[in-house]
Amino acid sequence: ELAIKYVIPKYQREYTWRKENWDDLFNDIKGENDSEEGPFLGSIICVNKTTDVFSLVLEIIDGQQRLTTISLLYAAIHARLSIEKKDDDESKSELINLKYRLVQKKRPKETKLELSYQNNNFEDYKEILEESGILEVKDGKPKNLGNRRLYKAYSFFCTKLEPYLFNDVRKLLDKINSSHIIKIEVNTNSDAFNLFES
Repeated sequence: ELAIKYVIPKYQREYTWRKENWDDLFNDIKGENDSEEGPFLGSIICVNKTTDVFSLVLEIIDGQQRLTTISLLYAAIHARLSIEKKDDDESKSELINLKYRLVQKKRPKETKLELSYQNNNFEDYKEILEESGILEVKDGKPKNLGNRRLYKAYSFFCTKLEPYLFNDVRKLLDKINSSHIIKIEVNTNSDAFNLFES
């Protein structure tokens, strides 16, 4: 199975979404209808930067905020489901599957999403994944972690999930897993920017 890595280029700004963006995304996922069809969560544009046969590297040109926010919501769900750890096989495999949505199966110390390094962005992200029980880091907590947007987003989702019953969290997870994102993949940065501009 080919490992996929989504990389935010170093020149991209850090994570900037705010509470209203987190709320909108959460409400889009939650939705009102209980149809089988999952919600549509927008699109991402990426450039294929693969250099070897073992992993697919996609550089995100547009959609980093959305992708990062969804992964923070996954982390919050993992933290919430871990608290009420059920010992049945279904719950265990659910947590394992959730973990492997955010880290590489064969290299579980490596994230699938690599954020830009601006303003401690990627360090904060790894710390959040450690706190949620997904990743083993051991780098020590980044200073002032709680003051930055990434951690605020993660805390926001953790608080949102507090009143949810275990099975309702699982239903929400099903909705995210069945949601749709359009991935537009191009071969060069200039193609990506032309598409982005249009």
